[in-house]
Amino acid sequence: MPNTYFISNLLEIKDLIVDDFISSSTDIHLYFHLEQRDVTCPFCNSVTNKVHDYRTSIIKDAPVKGKFLFLHYKKRRYH
Repeated sequence: MPNTYFISNLLEIKDLIVDDFISSSTDIHLYFHLEQRDVTCPFCNSVTNKVHDYRTSIIKDAPVKGKFLFLHYKKRRYH
C-alpha cells in the first residue's frame, strides 16, 4: 500500500504494515500489523520466530477531522 510509509511515520511505529483502511462519515478504522521478526522471550531469554496465534486489539485513538479513530492491531503470540 503506498500510504504505509506515511502512516508509519505519522503513528511513529517502525515496520508497520497496513492491511486495510476504512473511512465512514463518523469513524475511521485502520487495520495493521507489524513485520515479523525474531523476538526474545522475557522469561527464558530464548530467541524465537514461531507464531502461536494472532489476536486483534482495538485501540481507540484521538479523533481526526471530527471522526473517531480506531486502530485494529493484529498482534502475534509467540511460542
